[in-house]
Amino acid sequence: MNEYYILDEIEIPLKNFDDEALEHAYQSGYLITRKKKGVLYKSRSLRINLRKFSVNSKNRRVLNRNTDLIIEMINLPISQQEYDWRIHYMGKEFYTQRFGNNIFSASKIKSMVVTNNENPNLLLKYTYENTAHPVGYCFALRTKKFLHYAYPFYDLSIPSQRFLGMAMLIKAILLSIQLNMDYFYIGTVTDQKSKYKLQFNALEWFNEYTNTWDKNISKLKSILNS
Repeated sequence: MNEYYILDEIEIPLKNFDDEALEHAYQSGYLITRKKKGVLYKSRSLRINLRKFSVNSKNRRVLNRNTDLIIEMINLPISQQEYDWRIHYMGKEFYTQRFGNNIFSASKIKSMVVTNNENPNLLLKYTYENTAHPVGYCFALRTKKFLHYAYPFYDLSIPSQRFLGMAMLIKAILLSIQLNMDYFYIGTVTDQKSKYKLQFNALEWFNEYTNTWDKNISKLKSILNS
């Protein structure tokens, strides 16, 4: 996993850490970090304008392979008694296999679920119908106006033909529309590996050169290719 592409960093005092402050920060190009609650960094972030979004043919093909995938929202934190060890087990396995050791520890994942010291306030839980256990999770930040899909992980034993990771992302976008939100944030677009995020419509990226949200995706692709 690449280092954060950090242009600036701010810390919102916890007494002011509310929807209004977060929405203002995100509008200015900031995103949450895993450092501690209230710390955000500015980067070349990407979002979907949900008022203009529609499912395209690529999205539809993924959904058709996952018609039995169910998404559930869990508000954070939860109690130790409610916590399921399979969450950190799945997350640690996923990040280790995909990105290497020491990227996302089991203890950090558990801490993000059971304490109130982290930025994400929502855990998205994914289950296939008629399966005993969840197949994926994603930490997210939710306000009244947006959802930031931040740290996803899923069961790597699920056949790749199902495109589970992309299905989870699309399900979260559709959920955000149902919740009448304005924007859906998909993290950063700073290298070639992040180009998979560009397969949606109604995209906007935070242009660090103009310090504004830019709808010109061709320009973004040119930057990523340079």
